Amino acid sequence: MKSLIKCFKLLKYSGQMKSQVFFLVVITVTGFIIEFTSTTDSFDMIGGFYIIVAPATIGHMLMSLSMSGLVQSSVLKKKLQTVYPHVLSFPLMSLSLLLIIVHRAWLIQNGVKGLSDAENLVLQSSTVFSIGILMFLCLIYFAISFKFHIKAMIIFIGIVIPTMVILQNNTFGIMNILGGDFKQSVIITIILFVCGNLLSIILSNVFYKYSLSEYWIKRSLGRQ
Repeated sequence: MKSLIKCFKLLKYSGQMKSQVFFLVVITVTGFIIEFTSTTDSFDMIGGFYIIVAPATIGHMLMSLSMSGLVQSSVLKKKLQTVYPHVLSFPLMSLSLLLIIVHRAWLIQNGVKGLSDAENLVLQSSTVFSIGILMFLCLIYFAISFKFHIKAMIIFIGIVIPTMVILQNNTFGIMNILGGDFKQSVIITIILFVCGNLLSIILSNVFYKYSLSEYWIKRSLGRQ
């Protein structure tokens, strides 16, 4: 708890604080609007995805502090890149994920206009499962993007686009096969969430000694 409180106190010193908070608010509000208004569209997973990933951006605001000369020789430098972002974002992401699961369970329980019970079950289950996949990939991306921004972006896009095409393609039936059981989808999503966070921590430590990406250094200094 002390580490979590310390993380919140350190946030006010992060680079480009106002612009990052503005971006965070826009993403969060957009996520809530999509999540709670577009419940019959298979692409409404994006709303839940935004809501869950937003806390990760809060944690990574701490990364900019490690670029400050004040912490270059401090024990805080490593913690700001490998520990504190996860300490801050994990509990917030957990609450966000719980909110999405509860909302989707409520939609199954109360029904959605224009969908049969069977169609509604498949849609809500597959949405939760899809969010889990996207969340897992993003957690890994966040762990390496601060070190290898361009390479991480290329790999991320190269994996996400085909993944989304497959998930949304009825021909392959992946959405129906893996997303047809809500409890199963929830369990898989939670596993992906936990594994994604663990891998993110591991990768953050593995690549800690590599220099920070020039892009993120310039961005933290307000040059992007």
